[in-house]
Amino acid sequence: MMVVTDIKDYKKGRYEIFLNDEFAFVLYKSELKSNNISIGASLDDEAISFINDNVLKKRCIKRAMNLLIKGDLTEMKLRSKLADSKYSADIIDEAIKYVKSYHYIDDRRYAMNYIAYKSSTDSKNTIRRKLIEKGVAKDIIDSCIEEYYVDDELVQQCDSILQAYELSSLKASEPKHSVDEPIQLDKIVVGREGIGGKQEVNDRDVVSIVCQIALDCVSHRILV
Repeated sequence: MMVVTDIKDYKKGRYEIFLNDEFAFVLYKSELKSNNISIGASLDDEAISFINDNVLKKRCIKRAMNLLIKGDLTEMKLRSKLADSKYSADIIDEAIKYVKSYHYIDDRRYAMNYIAYKSSTDSKNTIRRKLIEKGVAKDIIDSCIEEYYVDDELVQQCDSILQAYELSSLKASEPKHSVDEPIQLDKIVVGREGIGGKQEVNDRDVVSIVCQIALDCVSHRILV
């Protein structure tokens, strides 16, 4: 059995509730009345569980959703903001579990988006440091950085090949070339059947292959 030992005005119509001289939770004025909360009142385990499950948990989830509507957050940052609203660790855990189940927070997605946004202005080390500060795990950061920059290099290679062949002016009747001369396509298209060594292909084949590489790269970037 817990006793309400103090009720302190918090802010915006909310009040801090102290049970047995220790801070317990924050309630609105209407919630004080509906849950029979007043100084000297006794709360048994059932009453406290009801407040946690039917008041605080629901409100914390709503708070988390409102924060995420304003912008994507890492799990650590969201936890910090919920703690600032004086929710307990157990209630925050429940809210995090809920938003994670719907992929409303995803540190890997956050890292990939951050890298894409900052890659043109910040170095890899700066990006890595800032993501660590935001609470993203180091293994997620390293994986995302490696994946992003490898994809970026492939896209640039594809763009170079497309420009070199001047797609708009290619004709099926143009002479054949060896894949190794002059652009060594076999070194870029790793593991594709039918490509390798000195195999002869015509311009139409090259264009088809290069376009497929570009599409694969772009599709992969979108799906990440």
